Amino acid sequence: MKKHLSSSDEDLKTIILEELDADAHTFLHHFTVNRLSENNIIPKSVEKNSLELRELIRELIDTKYKTDEIRFDENWNKAREIAKKNNPN
Repeated sequence: MKKHLSSSDEDLKTIILEELDADAHTFLHHFTVNRLSENNIIPKSVEKNSLELRELIRELIDTKYKTDEIRFDENWNKAREIAKKNNPN
């Protein structure tokens, strides 16, 4: 997510407000994440972080959707940190 911060405003809005919104809704849905955890495909820590990230992303997309907010807001930075926990690469 961080590499997209240097994208144009238009591209950033598309990435966050369309792609991330859809991805968070689908791939971080509690049903999906719980099934992955229950079948030992992901550890409990990733399950917890993923569900926390989903809720935070949903809130931010609804309330902090201006490009400057996406780039610099403390809560968007928190979302990036949670995402990094799940994928340290």
